[in-house]
Amino acid sequence: MSIYVIKAGADNYFWPESRKRGIAALMLDKPYYEAWAANDPDAHLAVHIALAGKGRDPSSVKAESTRWFNYASKVSSSVDDIFFNIVGNDVWWARSRPLHASVAGGDPVIIPHIDPANGQEVVAVGVQTDGWRQYTKDGVKLQLATTHKRAWDFLKKQSALAPVADEDMKLYLMTLLEGGDLSTWHNRPDWKAKQGEDKGKYLAVQASLLENGLTQLMLSIEGTVAFANGQIIDKKVKDKQLVGCTPQEMKQHLKALWDQQDGKCALTGIEMHLPGQPDLDKDLMISPDRIDSSGHYSLENVQLVCRFANFWKLASDNARFKELLDLVVATKASQVSS
Repeated sequence: MSIYVIKAGADNYFWPESRKRGIAALMLDKPYYEAWAANDPDAHLAVHIALAGKGRDPSSVKAESTRWFNYASKVSSSVDDIFFNIVGNDVWWARSRPLHASVAGGDPVIIPHIDPANGQEVVAVGVQTDGWRQYTKDGVKLQLATTHKRAWDFLKKQSALAPVADEDMKLYLMTLLEGGDLSTWHNRPDWKAKQGEDKGKYLAVQASLLENGLTQLMLSIEGTVAFANGQIIDKKVKDKQLVGCTPQEMKQHLKALWDQQDGKCALTGIEMHLPGQPDLDKDLMISPDRIDSSGHYSLENVQLVCRFANFWKLASDNARFKELLDLVVATKASQVSS
């Protein structure tokens, strides 16, 4: 897996289109694109020499041409790689799709268009991703202002494409996106110095949407509050007690379930939403479900599901409810294929 910091053209002009389409793409002027599409590095070099101007070192011009020719190939054939795009203070990221996706990674996306700044013909060469997002897996909004200065050095690259080659930084960025523990890095003396902790400049810590969501789930489980239209209201819930563990132990267990389920509903496999996220669909909001609906909330009798699935299931047997869901999916698939 590779990690890249990518810009969607000069001044990031193609970013709105990249975000809308869910693609990571480089912008190639038409002559460069035609040479690249023909898989002709010599023609690509000829274009680059013609545009490089006099006085340039021929070896550096050739190296530059080779690098960008290869970059276009790497991006357009990317599979399961991570891309970052910096828009003002906001840090966006996306992952190119795996080979088994319906629109697989490795399938080039080609979009001819006109550069609005100079009117020249340009071709966006890229790959489909799983969609651009601003939040880590546990719901922390990514912004430069709250990013460690060491990582900032890598994310603020000004070139159109900057691979993150440092293996330690790659691991840090992946841990960041996964919502993992970053203290191993943040406690290093050189990282503390880079952040400016000796001058009182400490890294701001943001509460995650997941942490806030789990707190609300615990309030719901304990029967003191319940969700209603995304708001918290007083409501006593009957016959749903917390047994065999403390509230803190249950909250830790719910966090572990979120990780084990990869943020997906245990009943449907649909990605669950967290309260407060920008594209919140309340029907997909995270909800605690008792596996055995006749039992109480305990560590062995709870799973995380989408709210609509919890409502639909009601007091149904868990295994039987899954069978019925599978039947719906299979029936729908057969109708589409027939």
